[in-house]
Amino acid sequence: MAIHIIDFDEVIFPFNENAFLFISQRLGRENTLKDYPQHKIFDYHVFTNFFNISDEQVFSLFTEFMYSPKHLNAPPIPGSINGLRELISRGEQPIIGTARFDLEKQSIIDYFKKHAPDLSDKIQVYTLGQGASKVEFATKMGAKSLVDDHPKNLNLNGYAYVIDGYIFTTKWNKHLKDYELPKGVKRINNWKDLLNKI
Repeated sequence: MAIHIIDFDEVIFPFNENAFLFISQRLGRENTLKDYPQHKIFDYHVFTNFFNISDEQVFSLFTEFMYSPKHLNAPPIPGSINGLRELISRGEQPIIGTARFDLEKQSIIDYFKKHAPDLSDKIQVYTLGQGASKVEFATKMGAKSLVDDHPKNLNLNGYAYVIDGYIFTTKWNKHLKDYELPKGVKRINNWKDLLNKI
């Protein structure tokens, strides 16, 4: 059975824009998505710099957002839920591997229960935390492929011969040329593209 490690944020759940609007509102700002720095590869410093707040404040607001109705009710990335169903129907196993922390795991489980209750007991969720190597995790799990939106999580190094790496196109990584991606990583533009390649 083929195993695929799939990121949650920006591959299944539209985190960046929704978190941006939530934090803006919590801070009493009136920002819109036009204000979001779309051209920057996402990390939490995008938020600390834009809102001029500390790392601790950002992570606290992230956690608050993850357990808010705005998180729970945000529509999934187009095609993602049916894409997970398709992989399972093929006899393959999608596993969520996210940089979220353990205390945020339940927010993902709750999200699946709301948007895909038929999948909630079929999808395993692993919260790896910031700084963990998703490539090493995928290798330990015996995965065929790793799908993520951030190039730093797809640095295959010596693992390229055992695992396929795919970068999921978003507004903040679409400007990267193929030669700027980690060696061996292929770009996928949407879930239909993903299902045709993995």
